[in-house]
Amino acid sequence: MQYKTLIYLFICSFLYISYPSLANDPAYDEVTILERIKEMDVQTVKPRYTSVVKGYLKGYTVWNREKSSRIMGRSVMYFPLFEEYLEKYDLPDDLKYLSVVESALQAKAESRVGAIGLWQFMPVTANEMNLKINKYIDERQDPHKSTDAAMRYLKRQYKRFGSWELALAAYNGGSGRVSRAIKRGRSKNFWTIKRYLPKETRDYIPAYIAACYLGRYYDEHGIMPQYPDLDLQLTETITIYNYLTFIQLQELTGLSLEEIELLNPAYIRNFIPSNVLGNTLTLPKRVMPVVKEFLKGDPELSEKGDLSDRIQQLAIHIPNKEDFYHKGVYRVAPNETLSQLALSFNLSVHHLMAWNQLAAPVELQEGQELLVYGLQQIQEPEAIPVKIPVAELDELPSKPIDTLEAEVLPPNTFRRENYLCYTVKPKESLTAIAAQFEGVTVTDIMILNNFRGTQIPKAGREIRIKKLDIYNTSVIEMNKSRGKD
Repeated sequence: MQYKTLIYLFICSFLYISYPSLANDPAYDEVTILERIKEMDVQTVKPRYTSVVKGYLKGYTVWNREKSSRIMGRSVMYFPLFEEYLEKYDLPDDLKYLSVVESALQAKAESRVGAIGLWQFMPVTANEMNLKINKYIDERQDPHKSTDAAMRYLKRQYKRFGSWELALAAYNGGSGRVSRAIKRGRSKNFWTIKRYLPKETRDYIPAYIAACYLGRYYDEHGIMPQYPDLDLQLTETITIYNYLTFIQLQELTGLSLEEIELLNPAYIRNFIPSNVLGNTLTLPKRVMPVVKEFLKGDPELSEKGDLSDRIQQLAIHIPNKEDFYHKGVYRVAPNETLSQLALSFNLSVHHLMAWNQLAAPVELQEGQELLVYGLQQIQEPEAIPVKIPVAELDELPSKPIDTLEAEVLPPNTFRRENYLCYTVKPKESLTAIAAQFEGVTVTDIMILNNFRGTQIPKAGREIRIKKLDIYNTSVIEMNKSRGKD
């Protein structure tokens, strides 16, 4: 009996040490967490603190902190992308946390039942949402195409059920199951009918609430995100139509195969197949100008083509990281917001939040210092890069860059992402549009927008006019204000 007692005490001591939450560890202050849950402004579901929510929260903040650190690190790669598509389809921003539940923000995640990708599409649903799956490509793993499909599917479910709790439940368990649960429970309240749903679907909303909490309060629990290299954070995606191998990209850019695969997880055999509709290619902004030049110079890429000489000629123009990324400190001006600054710096709000350890959107204070990574961009591979010293980025202009240009731009012109864009007027030709912008030709517009032939874009369509160099523009304006040439 005494022997059994000693074993019992040993086990209790082990649990006390291994799982501090079981010993009332202050890292999980339930009273504080409950208050935060009540105050959380979630646009999709009304947060609740249930035993299931508590279990997921402890998993994120106590038992699997290392995993949470990796998840929040990967968020800087994917949340800016998710936010673009959420805005495109006019959906609540909080839906970006759904991918945390689905895949822990891993583009190649695969479930035991065969769901794959950031948004965990099954083959049948993927086919329904026009995601291609074959021996060369699985678009469920394409961050852009799968996110676009997920947003369209979520919007469809919300339109059907009129409730985000039910729409999310349908995303997990299928709309048929949710419809039958509504019929059996005689209610459209998720919490009323959840007993008629499978356990995984019952727990799905609590898991989502916990993911929303993690995204807002991870820093309060001492979780330090493991952010990836800047090359993986600051990327650009283009559409290509011809065959291209990862080996060619490696030789051209100097990136490792692992980096290229991580940014382009949809391609199964380490090459991008030809496609008349286009495939996506995502690479660091640092190398993209040279890659575009390579693609522009040889439109008939083929598996048999010998492109080694051209690759070697262009590869020498790839800037190294030290010359390309410049760290600076920006001092906040009165009444400035993160959204305004993100627009001025051609970054996402999430980038600024990540670099400055801001777990939730905050109101900036005048004089507050923000860490900003500037980009040294080159327009053409043969151009000589103009280096921007870090010291000159200490005080970037507080006035948004697009405002500085507004007085000289034609009507219907605006900036989207890092492009100058234009809304086409009725019966307006590309020639007439190009004539309104200095240094812009019809060919330039056709290349930027992937136009073929001399097609006339429809009235009301947004088209790209030229790419903007936000950081170099910032330095020019700053130098003018200081009386420099």
